[in-house]
Amino acid sequence: MFRSGTTLVSRMFHSHPEIACASDPYAPLFKMFRNQFSVKSENLPVNFESPHDDYYYYDSKVSFFHGLQKETLEMDCDNIEWDVFLDQISHSLRPYSPLLIPYLNKLPGSNFKETFVNGIDIIRQAYGDNKTKIVGFKDVWTSEFGVHIARDIPNSKVLHIVRDPRSVCASNLASSEPYPLIFLARQWRKACASALYQKKLFKNEDKIFILRYEDLILYPDIYIPKICDFLEIDPHDNMYKPSTFLDGSNQPWIQNSSYNNPISGFNIESMHKWKEILSDKQIAMIEFMCFGEMELLEYEKYHDPPLFLTDIILNPPEINQSSVASWLRPFVDQGRESLIKELSLEFVRFNSLTNGKKCDDKVAEKFGLWSESFKIMQENLNSKIL
Repeated sequence: MFRSGTTLVSRMFHSHPEIACASDPYAPLFKMFRNQFSVKSENLPVNFESPHDDYYYYDSKVSFFHGLQKETLEMDCDNIEWDVFLDQISHSLRPYSPLLIPYLNKLPGSNFKETFVNGIDIIRQAYGDNKTKIVGFKDVWTSEFGVHIARDIPNSKVLHIVRDPRSVCASNLASSEPYPLIFLARQWRKACASALYQKKLFKNEDKIFILRYEDLILYPDIYIPKICDFLEIDPHDNMYKPSTFLDGSNQPWIQNSSYNNPISGFNIESMHKWKEILSDKQIAMIEFMCFGEMELLEYEKYHDPPLFLTDIILNPPEINQSSVASWLRPFVDQGRESLIKELSLEFVRFNSLTNGKKCDDKVAEKFGLWSESFKIMQENLNSKIL
């Protein structure tokens, strides 16, 4: 999930002399995989330029999502215009991992699995050396594809980083190109659902690790060794010194923040910045939409969401459409009627989570993407109520 400390973690990994880690190199490849599946399945037409959907509530979206989850990286790449695509991916990775650009001609494979394996290899060539034992990359917007990496790429592991949704939203809303609050909350929710589902799916293989950003910056002495144990590598002193981390050009890394303040070390002050940025209604809306996941991940709530429900649904706290990030604007409907409709669905979901009644698998999938995930949240909430 974007604005979740993923760049910090990738730079931390890259500081280890036995790890080569690239930042944000292959998001366009994941999107191409989705687009090719859309063409193949003829299930749900997808605008090839659109962000990954959150997939909640609507039968066609849920069906597409589950089909995409089942599709393997063995899907062929025959329809990709590689010259055009490599130019696109070169442009997208230039700010983050520019040393990969000279090697991109080695990326194309006959299928997506071969292409991703090639992608790992060129990260090793660009950022590794003869000491490199582990090669990896971090990408945002791609949490739901952890299942494909863990299942289809040999010897792979996936680290999911989650952050308090209020911090994620505040960080984005403080930027020059904010996203609608409902869009942010649902994308955060999908990322959490993906991580929790994958953790359960691969529970016997030690392939998935879920890291709360707050745990890392508060307790690096505890969580850096845990992460390294998951990766089966010894921690290195460099990993504890963010001021020494390098960027994708192997120059000193300047931590990115939406708050325009210089950062050094693990930035504890950012943890509660959302209390200054967000209004009470915005906080309540995030907690209302992310209620079950926040409880499961042990994020303490600031408000009692039911006290705000009617006001949130009828008078949602949203930003002006003209202020929405220009690239996202064509794909989100910020009209009042549309928002009220979507928030009414959120109310049904919230009620189903908290009323103590079981729902069937079909409904649970619409509310939680995976019926198992939604039912785990129900059980967790019901146990606390009891």
